[in-house]
Amino acid sequence: MKICFFCKIPDKEKLFLVDFYHQDIKILRKMDSNMAIATKYSEINWGADVIFVWWWTYAFFPVFMSKILRKKVIITGTFNYKCPKAGLDYF
Repeated sequence: MKICFFCKIPDKEKLFLVDFYHQDIKILRKMDSNMAIATKYSEINWGADVIFVWWWTYAFFPVFMSKILRKKVIITGTFNYKCPKAGLDYF
């Protein structure tokens, strides 16, 4: 199975410094040692069987293209919202 890891960030090196990205990369590389890593839409390997996308904010285009190309997409990340109880809010 061919995998493409996509996270839209300006500095690719941060994928290996920020632990939650790096953990996912290590796990996915166990499934595909030749996994492609993309930080721009133009770098996404559409020949992969699965596109793994970090952050819902940037998932629309990969999901749209994956539907056309009949590829599987996995999206991870968080939804940011205001908690109605101010003491529990993360902002």
